[in-house]
Amino acid sequence: MPPKLTLVTNTSSATVDTLAASYVDSFSLDTFYPAAAQFTDVSDAAHWHALQFRQAAYASLANPGHEVWCILGDGVGGVEGRDVAAVFVLKLPGCPPDAPTPYDAELVGLPSAAKARFDELRRESVALTHGAWPRECFHISWLGVAAAYQKRGLAGALMRMALRRAAEAGGSVRLDTHTAKNVGFYKHLGFREMGYGEWEIAGVPHTFWIMVAEPQPAGDK
Repeated sequence: MPPKLTLVTNTSSATVDTLAASYVDSFSLDTFYPAAAQFTDVSDAAHWHALQFRQAAYASLANPGHEVWCILGDGVGGVEGRDVAAVFVLKLPGCPPDAPTPYDAELVGLPSAAKARFDELRRESVALTHGAWPRECFHISWLGVAAAYQKRGLAGALMRMALRRAAEAGGSVRLDTHTAKNVGFYKHLGFREMGYGEWEIAGVPHTFWIMVAEPQPAGDK
C-alpha cells in the first residue's frame, strides 16, 4: 500500500519543531557536507543548523504559494501527534516571497562566518538555477527522509505526487541536489540535468545539479 501523504498547514511551534527535526535528521551536520561547511568552526553548530530549518519550515507553512507535505512516522511527535518520517516542500509556480517569521530575530545572532557561507551558497545556486531553467515551474524545495525511515520508498512517493501535479497543470518540475548519488534516482523518475556547477566554501568542494522534469498527462503518453 502506498504511504499516506499528509498536507501540513499548522504553524504551531510543535509542528515546526517536528518538521525541522525530521529534516535535520535527513541532512545532519555529520553527513551533509554543505551544512558541515557552513558551520565550520562555529560553536553550537547544531543549534544554528536546527534554527535555520525551523525558520524555513515556518516560512513555507505560512506562504500561500508553498505546500508542505509529510509522511507520518511511527513515533510520537508534533504533527497529528506523530513524528515525521519524510518532509517535502513543493513551491507552486508564481509563489510569492516568504514573509517574516518568529525565528528571524534570533537568527540575527548567527555567527557572521556561517551567515556569509550560507549567503554565498544561496547566491551561487540561485545564479546557476536562473541560467539553467528560468521558466516558472513547480519547485521541489525540500525533500528529506529521516534516517530511521529511509529505504522504504517514501521519497519516491512524494516525488511522484509532484510529477502528477505538474502533469495535470501542463507544467514542469525543478529540483536541485548537492549529492551525486541522488542524480541517478531523479533520472529514474524522469528528470534530466539542466545545469551543473562546482565551487568551494570554506575549502570544501561543492557540487550542484539542476534537474527538470516535464511530465505528460496520463492520456498523452
